[in-house]
Amino acid sequence: MKRGRKAILTDIQRWGVGGFCEDEWRKLCEKQTFDRHDALPHMKQVREAQQKITRARFKYERQIHSEKIDVAIARARSNRLARIITVRRPYAEAAPILGRAIFWCWQKYKKRISRQYARDCWDSFRECEAAIVRASGQLID
Repeated sequence: MKRGRKAILTDIQRWGVGGFCEDEWRKLCEKQTFDRHDALPHMKQVREAQQKITRARFKYERQIHSEKIDVAIARARSNRLARIITVRRPYAEAAPILGRAIFWCWQKYKKRISRQYARDCWDSFRECEAAIVRASGQLID
């Protein structure tokens, strides 16, 4: 005889909440990465030149501004300003993601969960995802 509390969500629903958290986490990682990349000095020059191209009326003007973009990109490469884009984890952003996951769970399943339960769903999703990756690696070998 089972005692204690009944599960709030089924396993599939738990993985759904965990998948939502992971997707939000990855979106935030990518957003922060591209924001960091766009803040570099050479990218500002490229953006300004691109805006001038869109405002240009004549083909000759567009050609001049596109050449300026090429010069700005070449300068960035020569100065080694063009770096490989690295994705870093946004460590302090887990709480807002969990809050959005709670709201999403309410919208999707009409069930209220706590932050800790959302964290457990996220952890179980990551464990499941890691097990799948390990299993697929063993199949290839």
